[in-house]
Amino acid sequence: MNFTSALSYCQSIGYSLVSIHSMAENSFLQSWLVRNIICKISDLEQAGFALGMTYQSFYIGLYSPSRQTNNWVYTDGSAYDFTNWIQGEPSGARWSVGFRLSDGKWQTVSNSASIPFVCSATFNNTSPASTTMVPMTTTFSGSGSTVSLNCAPQLTTYYLFHFVDGSGTSDATFTSTQELVTIMSSSDNLDLDNRGIQQNTRYMFGLMGSDFIGFPNNVTNVQQIYEAFNSLNSRIPFPPIFINYTASLTQMANNSIYNRFDPNKEAPPVAILYPGVQNVYGAQNIKDGVTALTNLGFKVLAVNMNAGITDLTANLNDALGPDNVYTYASTTTDAVAFIMRRLCIIKPTLS
Repeated sequence: MNFTSALSYCQSIGYSLVSIHSMAENSFLQSWLVRNIICKISDLEQAGFALGMTYQSFYIGLYSPSRQTNNWVYTDGSAYDFTNWIQGEPSGARWSVGFRLSDGKWQTVSNSASIPFVCSATFNNTSPASTTMVPMTTTFSGSGSTVSLNCAPQLTTYYLFHFVDGSGTSDATFTSTQELVTIMSSSDNLDLDNRGIQQNTRYMFGLMGSDFIGFPNNVTNVQQIYEAFNSLNSRIPFPPIFINYTASLTQMANNSIYNRFDPNKEAPPVAILYPGVQNVYGAQNIKDGVTALTNLGFKVLAVNMNAGITDLTANLNDALGPDNVYTYASTTTDAVAFIMRRLCIIKPTLS
């Protein structure tokens, strides 16, 4: 929808286009959008909708009625008291504002642009008024229908187990893995339940070698991530070795500390593998190692840290299915998005 149509739609259901008045609200909106939109867009693309780059920005309620860069107002009449503009914005010639999905920055957009939008409302209670996100709707180009974009899992306390391989000479693999996991932990994308309440995401780390090297500590913040990786980094074998997935992951699966979750209350634990060296044992070896985890109720994903090894990609695809494998060939943000898309469809097994 264009800006005017988006505003009319929000008003027709008793809301307005969203207004943002603090970095906390800005961060929450960005987290909420990434969590819900990336998942749903992935589902729709698989169903045959051609969405392309259309859904990179979303209308908020800020606009310039006088078409002047120093005169911005919100459609709900609230104060223009916080900004998060991209450098160089507002630039003029475009008088509506798009909220960029990738980083939560604001950019001017044409009010005729057909992009999604976010409606919000303020509810009165005994505490200070606050803006509450409501399930977002938008019209997808070519679909001719309005689609709800709320695909948050029922329960969102995740245990994420990250396994780095033993390619000791591959600094790029290790550094990229650390960066990827840090981005996941430092954002709220995986830490919000359906009401926007922050939960603890459980991270644990291991190093895949001929024998599994564990870091069996609960890791829930960025500092602990660095401590875990530094600990494992000091124990990476040199020279690099070829990974025996069956031996490594079976040993991990036999460690009781990695089986502490309640399937009736929490989503299944997720093991994320970061292989960066060729697996000379073949696809069956990966399958056997993965089976050791899935027998415990794990969902297993892989981020292939070496896009140049064709056989490794083929082996991972064969063992896990291509939908559960991401080849790290662009940015950490893309890899995080892949993991979130997969987590989005993982549900608790409720009795």
